[in-house]
Amino acid sequence: MKKLNTHYYDGKLHPRFIQLQESLKNTKLPTLNQCFIEINQLINSSKLSKSQKKIAINMLNKLKSKQGNYDQKNNIHVHQLLPLIWSKVKNYDQSAQSIFLEQLIDINNGQCPQGRVARLIQLS
Repeated sequence: MKKLNTHYYDGKLHPRFIQLQESLKNTKLPTLNQCFIEINQLINSSKLSKSQKKIAINMLNKLKSKQGNYDQKNNIHVHQLLPLIWSKVKNYDQSAQSIFLEQLIDINNGQCPQGRVARLIQLS
């Protein structure tokens, strides 16, 4: 399987981010802290293995940091994006929420902000 080159999206995701913001402008978005609490609850109640849960929680903790989560190529910070994405994902069915958790785990394999943003925005 060919590995995803998230840098292909450098400079290309900001229009999608603006479109996502516009589509949710009349939606009450969760706070960033609410996102972290609810995602943590989803992880703990999921059918992920113990090791997968540990990885997902570790990645969630990394997303809490202001450092390392700003994609300067697309001018998007994960803290801006996560409430938008989570407002949609939390209403998805269990199968789609599992895909969200898989993406969260996969984000842990890369350390660049561009990869984090690209993986999250594809869930919108």
